[in-house]
Amino acid sequence: MRKNIIPLVVIAFLICSVGLLAACGGGGTSEQSVETEESTFDGQALLDDRCEGCHSLSYVTGASKTETGWAQTVDRMISYGADLDSAERDALVAYLTQEYGQ
Repeated sequence: MRKNIIPLVVIAFLICSVGLLAACGGGGTSEQSVETEESTFDGQALLDDRCEGCHSLSYVTGASKTETGWAQTVDRMISYGADLDSAERDALVAYLTQEYGQ
């Protein structure tokens, strides 16, 4: 009987993990944008769509960090599952530095 439960637990874990990753990702547009070499991204929209699904934006608006500090924070969030490619990551770091930098 125990052998039958283990695959079900693994499947349930995988489904929950995919759901969590999907909740942290997304796309969208807004008014304020940040240009990168590859494309133009809306920093506020990236913040709203990719970060707010997992936590309140008060964590961001209450912080003041250097570009290095924001880069470390964004990289940590990506390691937790935030859905950002490298160009979006760079645009978000630039936006956060511009709006909430030291």
